[in-house]
Amino acid sequence: MALRTAKNSLFATPLDVWRYARLANPSVRPNNEMENFILYSQDIIRATLRKIYESDSALTASAPWATIAIPQSKYTDTKTEEEVENSGTGRLLGVDVASTAICEMWTVTFTSPTAFDVTASFSGSQGSGDKGSEFTSTNTDIVIPSAYWSGIPQKNDVFYFSTQLQYPLIVFMVAELAAAKWAETELIAEQPNMSEFPEQWTTDVNKLLNRLQKPYDAEGLRLDSWSNRDISPEMVSYEIDTLGRDVSNYETDERARYTGDAYYYYY
Repeated sequence: MALRTAKNSLFATPLDVWRYARLANPSVRPNNEMENFILYSQDIIRATLRKIYESDSALTASAPWATIAIPQSKYTDTKTEEEVENSGTGRLLGVDVASTAICEMWTVTFTSPTAFDVTASFSGSQGSGDKGSEFTSTNTDIVIPSAYWSGIPQKNDVFYFSTQLQYPLIVFMVAELAAAKWAETELIAEQPNMSEFPEQWTTDVNKLLNRLQKPYDAEGLRLDSWSNRDISPEMVSYEIDTLGRDVSNYETDERARYTGDAYYYYY
């Protein structure tokens, strides 16, 4: 099985987690380790919402989409001990995404003020382009029109974005919870005074999950895939006597009673 196919089940990328944790330099972080936190987090969210959204397809957006591209942030290269960040004024304003795209992280690296190389975390090298012309990736998953560039990049400037399959709210919750789990195991060990951040992130996700589990409430949330038929009244076993009367020994008077061809609530 190709890596691209095997990794298609992710609900977020390491970039989404680092972006949320304000560490937008995935090249200096162990992505495989972060993917474990992502898998753990998305399984929690999937299991929590299973009674409302019964399959992964119900958590999937109508079409793949791309996050806003971000430049590499200022950080210290561990090999050269030099501070690294984009030196140009270039900005990538958007990306067009094809229906074949998967959840993965993309890196655009400028080799001159106009030319750039593109790689994808699972699909590999995706060719080279020039900001003066429309660029289409080798696998045709993304297109970057020339009009989507502004400013003047410089050699070695880097931009990151990710393509997504799930609804933005699901991606956000997975990334936020993964950031919290990473911080609990990695960040707090080095900076104990940072414990309030993962606690707040986890609380934020739990609040959103609670609202998604109560779609009928005034404060409830519904994904676009929500259907009123997702939740059906729970029926219970009943007992009918020889005269056709419901003589079941219900625990409360709020159980549905059988009347021959329909159920109604008995008071």
